[in-house]
Amino acid sequence: MKYKVLVLFLLLGMCVAKALKHLTPPGLTDFRVYEAAAVLVHEHRSLLIYDQADTGVDPQERLASEQSVFSSIGHRLGQDRIQLYVYPPLLADFLVPLTYVSAVTAGRLWIAINLMALFLSALLTISLLKIRWKSLGAVAIVVAFFADFPSISCIDWGQIAIVLCMLWALGIFCYARGWIFASAIVFGLATALKLTPILVIVPFLIWREWRWLATFLGMLLSCLGFVLLVNGPQCMWDFLFHVLPPMTNGVVLWSNRSLLASFEMLNVASMGHTIEPGAYVTHTFVLAGKVACLLTGIAATVLAMRRRSFMTPYRREVTLVLFAMLSVAISPVSWEHGYVVCLLTLSYLWVQAFRTRVSMVFLAALTLGSLEFSWFFVSYIVVHHVRGSAVGLASFITPVFAIVLVLFELAKLNAPVAQSAVGEGVMAET
Repeated sequence: MKYKVLVLFLLLGMCVAKALKHLTPPGLTDFRVYEAAAVLVHEHRSLLIYDQADTGVDPQERLASEQSVFSSIGHRLGQDRIQLYVYPPLLADFLVPLTYVSAVTAGRLWIAINLMALFLSALLTISLLKIRWKSLGAVAIVVAFFADFPSISCIDWGQIAIVLCMLWALGIFCYARGWIFASAIVFGLATALKLTPILVIVPFLIWREWRWLATFLGMLLSCLGFVLLVNGPQCMWDFLFHVLPPMTNGVVLWSNRSLLASFEMLNVASMGHTIEPGAYVTHTFVLAGKVACLLTGIAATVLAMRRRSFMTPYRREVTLVLFAMLSVAISPVSWEHGYVVCLLTLSYLWVQAFRTRVSMVFLAALTLGSLEFSWFFVSYIVVHHVRGSAVGLASFITPVFAIVLVLFELAKLNAPVAQSAVGEGVMAET
């Protein structure tokens, strides 16, 4: 047991040291994009929030032209150059209240909201895992959430990912408490804000939770109705049919840690080209990446379906946190800050390591996975020591690590004998 404690706290110590080294005043670059879209909604110009993002060309990582309305709004917010808005309209609608204050105040409020959401995510995780509040285990989880590079990156960029992580945690918490209606509402809202949480419906379909699914669908329809009322049908049509489709092909950029992007980066690196947005990728590699994502989703679904009649409440919780990690790995675009949701999964797996007997191989894999998902240590070390096609191969480390971990845990969860049941173990007592 002592060596587990040592490994965990050495890991946390490394994360804290890196976090202190990387602390800088937040730039809020992404938040200013959200805010600019919210300003247009506030001014009843919702049709312009996708200005230049609806041309049929992937709008991600693209700057608004100086002559555009979106760019002029960015100047008003203090941004010399601003990227295009590519999120669902609902996010802009929800941020309209922040447009009634100055840009400086709005930025500070957004940072405060994110810090509170991060703390709430940690508290919900502690409660789900039945860890005593006044314990080293609880402290370890809080420290892990705040010393995580994706968390720090979210604060720096003003990203929405921390709020999504909190909604994942809250949705699972509500479901664990038997609050089916509330859980479905929370996940419906998360999906309406950013589409990646849609993968959560897979476990509920497997478990035949029809009441949850009906409420989830009702929430999505309610959000759609709200968007249509506030922005009009043309805005939603623009997003669904002109903005969203080109984004499904991913972005060729090292910080995009999705499985699809890894296939594309392998293609670019093997041709001797620079890995950068807009780099040419052959249709074969794009198709191969999409097929790999689809097959991964199918494999996870098949594993989750096994022995579903023996699904205890705890096993269902773990299944949901595993699908949270999977949603990041197989999404077309998963920036490094999007991996903040993996904190939920890592927390469950570390508590499992303390409360049950695990092999040294599993502990080593969990430690390496934690290093990768918290600060991307493994992939950065590898990529700095390889050249050519090997750089493309190195990009697979993050998503494949996540996928293998998810599939392994799903297989273990659905084994005939429970191998990860929660008991009152050392983590709860420390």
